[in-house]
Amino acid sequence: MADETVYCFYVLPWFSALDAVRFGSVTVAPLEKAVVEDDPRLETVNRILGIYRGLGTTQLRPSIMWPSASDPLYLSDDDLALVIAHRDWLSAAAIMGNQYFSPLDAPFTDGNADGFGQRFTVGTEHLSLIKRRRDGQSVDGWPIAKISTQMPLSANPAHQFNPDQALLDAFAALPSRGDDLAERLLDAIPLFNQANRLSERTALSYDLVFLGGALERLYGISGTGIAEKLADAVSSLFGRYHHGSTTWQNLAVSSGKLHDDAGSWSKRWVREFYAHRSAIHGGSPHSSSWPDIWHGLLATEAFSLSVKVMLGDDGARPMSDEDNLAAECFDDRIQALATIDPSTAWSDARRAAQRRVMVAAAVEELRSQS
Repeated sequence: MADETVYCFYVLPWFSALDAVRFGSVTVAPLEKAVVEDDPRLETVNRILGIYRGLGTTQLRPSIMWPSASDPLYLSDDDLALVIAHRDWLSAAAIMGNQYFSPLDAPFTDGNADGFGQRFTVGTEHLSLIKRRRDGQSVDGWPIAKISTQMPLSANPAHQFNPDQALLDAFAALPSRGDDLAERLLDAIPLFNQANRLSERTALSYDLVFLGGALERLYGISGTGIAEKLADAVSSLFGRYHHGSTTWQNLAVSSGKLHDDAGSWSKRWVREFYAHRSAIHGGSPHSSSWPDIWHGLLATEAFSLSVKVMLGDDGARPMSDEDNLAAECFDDRIQALATIDPSTAWSDARRAAQRRVMVAAAVEELRSQS
């Protein structure tokens, strides 16, 4: 008797995991690590996965995600909602692990974590495509052989996921915490991911608007004077790390006039970034010490490091040595991207921070021996 059960799995076609990763109540893994070879549904699943195409000759190694206690190929509607929420956290954690300006790293984008729910019956030759519409949804049936879904240009085909298990676990625990930090993170992460899709279909300026909103929500800033409040909050959070001092002129929103200010480079950058973001949002961007591309990079780094520092202070995820080093050199990197060739300055700032940390450790060691 033919198996007429309607099955369902959730695939991330452009997400390359070497092994199974479990966080919260879900698991993400390559298909061969999730389903046994003699599973009678596997032949149909592999034919469905054939609709996903890489860039050029790129060989895809799709991953699937499912509730760990469930059948990976038999997800309910509730299961799908669960894994989609976890997909957001998976993507954010991966983006936060990017090492920019590194020839050895293939930066992850939110496009790498695109997910698709696939319903099927064993042996089917057709798929039902459920499409969102503003007035509901539509369902089209197509032969599998006539469907092709291309890897987005923004998805990096060379990426290799290196899980930050502690960060994934901290994200997955957010819904059950119910505290202020959890609420702020849950509000901010979707905007952060959207800003890091890097789609060729949207302008860079859109990314800055999303990143500004993500930082607002992460820091819980609202009301009037957001640029000033956010600048003070970021500068305060990073106050334990190295700060370079600078002077600049702020553009007053109320009068449109410039006035002198002084403080850390992180404070200066946030003031200029948010003023620039607000001007873009209002349709009249003005000049800035940093071009849009570096505003996007610095805002992504600021958000990532802020999340890690906040979770570290909260006890949910300890800061690693690399995290502390990245935070230590953040002010130098902000300054460098305003004044120096970025291709070398980003790494130079890290080396300078590493020297400061080593000198401080040596001084502390001498003090302990005296």
